[in-house]
Amino acid sequence: MSAETKKTIIIAVCVFILLIPIGFIIFINIVFYSGTSHDTIKTVLGDRFKVEYDYHKCESTVTCKDSDLNWHYGGSISEDDFIPLEHTDSLTVYELKSSFIFNDGSGFKKFDDKTIDAHPEVAEIVKGKLLSDYGNFTSNVRFFLKNSKYKKETEQMIEKLKQKKYGELEEYGLTEEVINDGTTVELLEYEMSHPSYDR
Repeated sequence: MSAETKKTIIIAVCVFILLIPIGFIIFINIVFYSGTSHDTIKTVLGDRFKVEYDYHKCESTVTCKDSDLNWHYGGSISEDDFIPLEHTDSLTVYELKSSFIFNDGSGFKKFDDKTIDAHPEVAEIVKGKLLSDYGNFTSNVRFFLKNSKYKKETEQMIEKLKQKKYGELEEYGLTEEVINDGTTVELLEYEMSHPSYDR
């Protein structure tokens, strides 16, 4: 092998060795950074939320500046998904993909079994939407069933639903419009015979 050929091989090997870390860095950037999008959503009420969507997990994470909110959802989130339910000087409540988030002046939080007692005004809003949508019911009814203040009332609501006493359930969101939509009642009836809320 000639000296010139050896020199060419050594240069090629050196270039290859130098390109390995560069290629690795590019690969990491493609895999980890291009798989996520970051958007800021401004709602109709003017609140701003940071929405990070992970394309690999098909999951969204919603956060808000100066808040403890760190809410996850198995799908994408758009501005239209933030449905305002209440907006006063002291309280803002949104329905968000069968969950409820609220701000009582101390930043946004998720309504759940940890916040139900401290925020009865939010609990009343959520209770009024329980039967308006199958997802609202299955996602939130367990918070009321676990709570000593709401347990009995919630069990009575479920019993009326089982007995198809729909006219007595309007205060929980089972309005004529919901009854006539063709699917919500059917799904709720299925839920009564195959309950997932008590698991």
